[in-house]
Amino acid sequence: MPSIPRAPSPKMRMAKMPALPENATDADINDIRIKAQREQLRMVEAEAERGTRRKVDPMAVTVPLLALHIPQRILPLLQKGKIGVAGKVSFREVLEKLKDALHFWLASQHPVIPGMKKKPKLWHVYDIFSVRSLSAKRPLATLRKQAMESYIRMNQIEARGNLDELHAQVSEPLRSQIRERILKRGRSVVEWKFHGEVEPPKCLSLRMIPSIGIADLPESQAAVQQALFKFKTKQSLVIRDARGGSTIAGNDKPRIVTDYIVFEHKNWVPGQKWLPKAQMYDIPTSELKSS
Repeated sequence: MPSIPRAPSPKMRMAKMPALPENATDADINDIRIKAQREQLRMVEAEAERGTRRKVDPMAVTVPLLALHIPQRILPLLQKGKIGVAGKVSFREVLEKLKDALHFWLASQHPVIPGMKKKPKLWHVYDIFSVRSLSAKRPLATLRKQAMESYIRMNQIEARGNLDELHAQVSEPLRSQIRERILKRGRSVVEWKFHGEVEPPKCLSLRMIPSIGIADLPESQAAVQQALFKFKTKQSLVIRDARGGSTIAGNDKPRIVTDYIVFEHKNWVPGQKWLPKAQMYDIPTSELKSS
């Protein structure tokens, strides 16, 4: 099989050897080679100065799940006599609140939280430590409302099985998980209904990265924020056959459902909203062990 000529690499251009005169001597040839090698070295150094990072399509960047945290209750551990575990959990909860406050302050320097304006470096302490607050006067009040609306919309999209809406309203990896469930159920008809809140939506944890290092983007546009929300609601789910008649699973009786959903905002995406990104699961207090 004849060999296929390779296209020159786009990363590095090669210095061209100039055409040799007919009467060129060995010394002339050697001098030309030295000049070509010097030119090649100059090109290598220039490439290094421009940086070796590849150009990245910002729209294709996927950010991993940050170190978000579901708070653990101390009282059940104390009631079961797990004093050592309770002490470690209590200490960890204090650290998590401090982390939330730090990341909330960082988020205020590149504000994308609805209704939040850039805050001074010496921000009110009560606001910094208000990540888990349910008060309508605190900075996350509008985001909590929007998160609930997005949570309801996400469940409605899954029930309808609309993959185009799913792509626009849900981020990865949760998008792929919902898509898999939609495809797996086939032509079954899903009826999902929201019957109201048991508790107001609550932000449990907040993390942000000031800049993820995307080339050619200013730092203010290369930031990413993630927030973990708890939803405790009443909802019903019925799955029927393809004709919408016989019930395959579920019933229309409301039941209490608790979900922990991570929302994400990418500053570099034009018109970006806070989108559901991932689902987390609580660890029962009884399973916590000292280590």
